[in-house]
Amino acid sequence: MRFVRLCRILAVWIACIGIIIPHAKADSRITRDNQTKSFDVMLSEGGRLQGWVINSEGIPIGGTTVQVRNRGQVVATVTTDDEGRFVANALRGGVYEVVTDDGSTLVRLWSLNTAPPTARKNLLVISGEDVVRGAWCNCGWLGGMPNPWAVALIVGAAIAIPLALDDDDEPASL
Repeated sequence: MRFVRLCRILAVWIACIGIIIPHAKADSRITRDNQTKSFDVMLSEGGRLQGWVINSEGIPIGGTTVQVRNRGQVVATVTTDDEGRFVANALRGGVYEVVTDDGSTLVRLWSLNTAPPTARKNLLVISGEDVVRGAWCNCGWLGGMPNPWAVALIVGAAIAIPLALDDDDEPASL
């Protein structure tokens, strides 16, 4: 009887420790603080990069400035039309940064007939706040709790109080 109870208490403590210890991030969103994922994009004839700029709700952003940079140097500056489309001409294959007013995207541009099969023909730039789909919360450690010790205290109390009130122990013999 004591062994079973000891195993239950041990299992509860292991679960509490697993909740308190921060886990590695498993999402794949693009952040400006971490490494940015790059996209393969195929250039059209004449080294033409075509794309759209939309906001996080999918609405095209017209009249916004798009810069294409290579190693920090601006190689093209264009403005989107009313439907959010832009075209940058005379580009060569290589790694570029496509910059809008609200962020940037890293792209690998490929010359015609050299692009891998997974390369896109057009670039879609999502401007504005980061888009995270399927995430529980984007508000910090353990869902935005102000302090991890507060979480530990709440979990500990939720476990300790029922265990303390549990009175199925055998009476002590005299």
